[in-house]
Amino acid sequence: MKIKLFLLLFTFSLNAFGQYDADAVRLSKMEYMKYAQRTDCQNSEFHSSLEHRICLNLEFQKVDSLLNLKFTKLCSTLDEPTVKKQIIEYHENWIEYRRLQSKLVSKGYRGHLLGIVYLDCMVKMTERRIEDVDFLMKNI
Repeated sequence: MKIKLFLLLFTFSLNAFGQYDADAVRLSKMEYMKYAQRTDCQNSEFHSSLEHRICLNLEFQKVDSLLNLKFTKLCSTLDEPTVKKQIIEYHENWIEYRRLQSKLVSKGYRGHLLGIVYLDCMVKMTERRIEDVDFLMKNI
């Protein structure tokens, strides 16, 4: 019975935090991503802007997934409901801020270059947020 209860709670918590992957899901469905399997992202020299954009998209999906795992873990360690609620609200606001900043940074660019600048900003901001979450995990 305890195992079933644990699994139920674990599944619920994953669903509750699943909403934070909306950007990665949206970006993974971009039309150009149909070429992702033909792109070698291990090669540091891209032959085209399309390849660069695809690889940044895949990198964003990877770091965003890592952020979601770490954030879920952070929330599971919080005992105080009020603090947990504040942390979740802040994270939701941060997601909106990440989108806005990435839009502002990429404003004025067109085509693949717009996507490259936007995705690069999304990756960098997500990496910084991972550092923030890691810091919280170590210090609470």
